[in-house]
Amino acid sequence: MCIEERVFDEGVIWRLDGKVTGNSSGLLTDAVGRAASRGSRWIVVGFADVSMVDAGGLGSIVTLYRASASSRIRLSAAAVPPRVHHLLALTDLTKLVPIFDSVDRAVQHHRAPAWCAIAQARSAFQEAR
Repeated sequence: MCIEERVFDEGVIWRLDGKVTGNSSGLLTDAVGRAASRGSRWIVVGFADVSMVDAGGLGSIVTLYRASASSRIRLSAAAVPPRVHHLLALTDLTKLVPIFDSVDRAVQHHRAPAWCAIAQARSAFQEAR
């Protein structure tokens, strides 16, 4: 798996490419550490180019969530393929990580005022159902 980063003042967009496996955990945790050291408040993870997530990969995504939460960085997912979305839903990760149909929409969510972000999250949750 590879991570392509686009860094902004307040956050970062990652485009994941390839297979997310148990071996991805260290790469994702290191990337969270870099984001935290830059003072990022949010991370948007783009899954459009992810070809597979195996059981170890689900563990890596949980580790990603924990690392970002412990660094007080808000995490969201975008452009998640249906097969990956299904796995995230089966493991209830969709209750922890908001999922958006596009990276742009996820970034708008993080940049919106708090009252607006709540409405957008509800809307995205209802669309995902």
